[in-house]
Amino acid sequence: MLPNSGWRVVTPEVTVTGSGSVVLKCDDLTWTLTAGTYRLTDMTLPHGNTALRYSGSGRVSITYREAVL
Repeated sequence: MLPNSGWRVVTPEVTVTGSGSVVLKCDDLTWTLTAGTYRLTDMTLPHGNTALRYSGSGRVSITYREAVL
């Protein structure tokens, strides 16, 4: 689960490291990613929790800002 306790919808930055590929699933969307950094504009995190599933042989890091002060 990816929490967003802010009131703004955010688009996370996804970084994949390692060899091979990673499959990410969020709601009804699916992405197959290789090593690199991505801003997936279709992947949005509204207020609350968003389920994210992943599989594959790489490491995934997800970065986002919940609120802007």
